[in-house]
Amino acid sequence: MDPGKTKNILFVVAHPDDESLWCGGTLYFLNKFEFLNIHVLCITGNKDIGRKKSFFDALNVCEVHNRTILDHDIPST
Repeated sequence: MDPGKTKNILFVVAHPDDESLWCGGTLYFLNKFEFLNIHVLCITGNKDIGRKKSFFDALNVCEVHNRTILDHDIPST
């Protein structure tokens, strides 16, 4: 990987909290490299206020500011 060229990395997770459970440490580590732009896309959970807040709080700890939660409901089954 050429450190002189910015690279984008996208993590896609199904629900809020998956970013912490499955790749929180990796997100934190990779975000320290100035030549990487880390993005996190969460497919469900925007309407669940508590989980939405936890998602953004966790990514604040990792200092990941490129994050989005889509409006799909979290499946109940």
